[in-house]
Amino acid sequence: MTRYLLRWTIGVLFSILLLSSSAYPQIPFYTDDADTTSKGKFHLEFFNEHDWLQRSSLPSKRQNISNFSLSYGLTDRIELGVSVPFINVFNTRLSRIGNQEGIGDIQFGAKARLLDEREDSRLPALSLVFYFEAPTGNARKQIGLRARRLLVVWRGPEDADEANDGKSQWRNSIRR
Repeated sequence: MTRYLLRWTIGVLFSILLLSSSAYPQIPFYTDDADTTSKGKFHLEFFNEHDWLQRSSLPSKRQNISNFSLSYGLTDRIELGVSVPFINVFNTRLSRIGNQEGIGDIQFGAKARLLDEREDSRLPALSLVFYFEAPTGNARKQIGLRARRLLVVWRGPEDADEANDGKSQWRNSIRR
């Protein structure tokens, strides 16, 4: 019986592998927690993301984004921040514009911690985040959107990664 079950399982897995089609990954979610930077302190973050672009992006083939973020604790519950991306776009050899690089659209933001997490409560920690994306990039060089966007983000709860492997996050984007 166990031998039959093992053969059946291997057969099903092999069939799934043969019959599966190409899958394209989703862009990673940028997550944050509900906590804010302490009053009078600075918080510096850096991340780098290298992407192989889809064929629909040709002549662009790859993109690298190095992002620097600096936050300052205005109070213990309010922080101000700025995020500056440096973008490299790698095009095909036949492209007339060649590879492009430069500073992308800079984000300015504020985060207010509205609710703290407590052991005796079922309510999660909750923050409200506002971002303004300034059109500082160069759209001709494929760096930046050159569009003003206001992002309103509700963040919480902090222990959500136990349930969905990431922090809960809701975004609304307003373009002008």
